[in-house]
Amino acid sequence: MAVGTLVVSASYGVVVGLVGTRMPQFSTATVAGLSARSVQSLIVFGVIGLAMLYLGLAALGFVPDPFARVARRLPNAPWWCWAR
Repeated sequence: MAVGTLVVSASYGVVVGLVGTRMPQFSTATVAGLSARSVQSLIVFGVIGLAMLYLGLAALGFVPDPFARVARRLPNAPWWCWAR
């Protein structure tokens, strides 16, 4: 997990270094009364929430499990199998 965090952080640092203050995180503009940062976080956390909701429904068996093939090949890999 630390390696993944370092890769993402380093990549983000490179992007910020190249783009500079033109990124939405530094914008003071508003959209419908919300700052650009708020709109960006609403979108990102909304998508993450939908993904977690889908994975939860998959773990309960209500929708197809997108990781079923991996779970058959590597039975100890999926963390959501612990509750089964």
